[in-house]
Amino acid sequence: MTPDVKAFYDPPSGSISYLVAVPGGRHCAVIDPLLDFDPGSGRTATRSAEKIVAFVREHGLTADWILETHLHEDHLTAAPFLKAQIGGRIATGQGLLEAAKAFARQFPDCTNNAGIARDFDHLFQDGERFQIGALPADVLFTPGHSPSGVAYGVGDTVFVGDALLMPDCGAGRTDLPGADPGVLYDSIQRLLSLPGRTRVYPGHDAPLSGRPPAWDTTVAAQKRENVRLKNCGAVEDFIAACRNADKGLAMPPCLLAALQVNLRAGRLPEPRGNGLRYLELPLDAF
Repeated sequence: MTPDVKAFYDPPSGSISYLVAVPGGRHCAVIDPLLDFDPGSGRTATRSAEKIVAFVREHGLTADWILETHLHEDHLTAAPFLKAQIGGRIATGQGLLEAAKAFARQFPDCTNNAGIARDFDHLFQDGERFQIGALPADVLFTPGHSPSGVAYGVGDTVFVGDALLMPDCGAGRTDLPGADPGVLYDSIQRLLSLPGRTRVYPGHDAPLSGRPPAWDTTVAAQKRENVRLKNCGAVEDFIAACRNADKGLAMPPCLLAALQVNLRAGRLPEPRGNGLRYLELPLDAF
C-alpha cells in the first residue's frame, strides 16, 4: 500500500517534517515535528507546527502517533505542542537511551533512563510493528548518525531521518558524540536491502547545486546515485568518505538547547520563580 505523505520543509534548518496518512482514511502519524527556535534570543514559536495542525484539522484526520527518527541535534521538537493540539502518542526508538549516554556528563538531569521513559509515551524495539489506523508500520533501527536512529516503514515508504539524505547530499554527519560511520554503513545497507521501488523520505535537505529542496527519492535511486556511496566498495571506503565530508563542520547552532529539550520528548524546563524557563549552557563541554 502507498500511504499519503505530506512534507513540511523548514528553510532555516533544512529540516523536513512529515505527515503520513492512511489513503482515503482518517488516521495519520506525524514524523519529526519542529519547534521554531532562535538560539540568539532564546525565543520559541509554533509557526511550523501550526501548519501541521491546520492540515490535520482541515482534512479531518486523527493523529495516532508523533514519531521521532532520532535525537535531533539541530532543531527542537514540537511533539508536546502537537500532542496537545491533535493528540497522538510520542515515540522513538530505544536507541535514545544509548544516545543519551554521550551527553550524561553535560546534562545529567535529562539523560537518565527513568526520565526518558517517563517523557516518551513509547520507546520502540527494533523490528516492532505498530498501527496507524489500519495501516501497519515497521520499526527499523538505523544507528550511525546517532545511536538513536530509527526508520519507519509504512507500506511502500520508509522515513529514514538522517541515515540517508537526497542522493546528491549523501548521508547524515558522523562527527558528533555517539556517531559512528562504520555503524551508519551497516544501517544504510539495511535500508538499501528494501525493494528498489521503496520510496525514501529523509529528514533533511540542503541543496548543494542550486536545485529546489527535495525529499522524495527511492531505494533504487539511492543505490544508483548517492554520492556518499559511490566508489565505496567496502566499509573502510565509506568511513573515509564520511570523515572527509565531516571535516571542518561547525557544531549545530542550537545543539545545546536541542539536546536538553529533545531528550525530554520536547518538554521544556519548568518555569522558575520569575516565570521564565531556562536552558543550561555548559562551557567548554564539546
